[in-house]
Amino acid sequence: MDEDAGVTLDMPATVTDVLTKALAAEPEREALVSRRGRWTYRELDDAAARAAGALAALGVRAGDRVAACLPNEADIVVAFHGAMRLGAIWVGVNRALAAPEKAFLLADSQSSVLLCDAATAAELGAHRGELDLREVVEETSWHALAEETPAVRDLPPVDPFAPAGIAYTSGTTGRPKGAVHSQHNLLVPGAVLVASRGYDASLRKGDCLPLTILNMVVLTTLLVAQAGGTCVVMDQIHAEGVAEWIERERVTVWNGPPPVLH
Repeated sequence: MDEDAGVTLDMPATVTDVLTKALAAEPEREALVSRRGRWTYRELDDAAARAAGALAALGVRAGDRVAACLPNEADIVVAFHGAMRLGAIWVGVNRALAAPEKAFLLADSQSSVLLCDAATAAELGAHRGELDLREVVEETSWHALAEETPAVRDLPPVDPFAPAGIAYTSGTTGRPKGAVHSQHNLLVPGAVLVASRGYDASLRKGDCLPLTILNMVVLTTLLVAQAGGTCVVMDQIHAEGVAEWIERERVTVWNGPPPVLH
């Protein structure tokens, strides 16, 4: 209970638990919408369990850094959930960065696995000697692996206060610096917004900014799951494309850049 704000926070202990309430209440409720398709809470939970198995098959263990440089699609959402279930540390790498900038983030974070689009895999070829990467998995291969690997659910408990994600600063005045967050940290904003704004299962939250930004993961799947609503992952950032998504998917809340809103 936050006595000053008068808000009671009812939040899951870990990201693994973030789907639990919606699964118990209505597992067939729509949880995620992307260009590729639609997932219920049950289907998203199953996909997350398979992603955990796929990452484990790649050698990922608790404390390992898993980097993602993927487009806004279901693949990045389920990869994030899978990494959290293993107690890995998530590192988002913006696809718009130049190859040397991507290489710096990967080296600085000591990432051991990179999930990325084909262009990123190709342009990082010249930098592989600088990196600790054990595996580079291209988008199509990751999608297939996450679809085909059996679900893994019997996993060791995750420490909610251990490092879980690294969010890099813009680096406008020097090299970007990584801010480390725990799973508890990642869940608090969603819990606060659900409690203070009264979000519930009617929430259909649309987001067009890249999910490689750690804060966007916090404000999409982690927030929406705590409300029991639907996360709409947009693959367009221009005004006409965003408006089309909002109209078609009956989006009730949208986050985006002020120029697009204007």
